[in-house]
Amino acid sequence: MIELMVMLGIFASVQNAAAPAAAPEPRQIAEDAMKFVVANDMKGLFELIGRHMPMKAEELETIHTKTLEARKVLPEQAGKVLGYAFISECRRSDIFVQFTFVEKREKAAVRWQFLFYKPRNTWQMTYFFFDQDLKALFASCA
Repeated sequence: MIELMVMLGIFASVQNAAAPAAAPEPRQIAEDAMKFVVANDMKGLFELIGRHMPMKAEELETIHTKTLEARKVLPEQAGKVLGYAFISECRRSDIFVQFTFVEKREKAAVRWQFLFYKPRNTWQMTYFFFDQDLKALFASCA
């Protein structure tokens, strides 16, 4: 099977706005993102990401286009979507957290990672990517 590797990441600039009273937690944002992924709703996914990842609209559109292109081969390579599963959470101090999920498919799984940064009072997504490097899921088990 051809290895699919798409790395999508933008390290966002620090926002100066104060946090809204009910700002979503990063785990909920990542869960919501995975719901769009398994529904194959990339438009919804990128609308969500756009609300939580401060970047220029043109940059986000470029990543959206590359994501659509990269996902075209998944049905043939990995089969139909069966759902998703949470794999891990990794926190580094009180300002960084990374969540790992897998998109469950009939023949193979796709690893998704979301990295969040909390510069002040609000979490923002600074990086995300997906690939089929399932061996990396077991790196902490070695």
